[in-house]
Amino acid sequence: MELVNDPSVTEVVHTNRAKLYQKPSTRDQSNNEPSSPKMIHGIDPNVEESDDENNMTNEDV
Repeated sequence: MELVNDPSVTEVVHTNRAKLYQKPSTRDQSNNEPSSPKMIHGIDPNVEESDDENNMTNEDV
């Protein structure tokens, strides 16, 4: 491997493409995905949100 001492170089070019790093297989990603496809960031699209917060009056405070 030839090292280049040039700060303007921003790309790594692999000369041996047979041994490129590959991400772990997709079976490992199941641990990182939400348990249900409907649940994204803890929000369930099937549950309607209440507007009570937006409709507060002085009596509610």
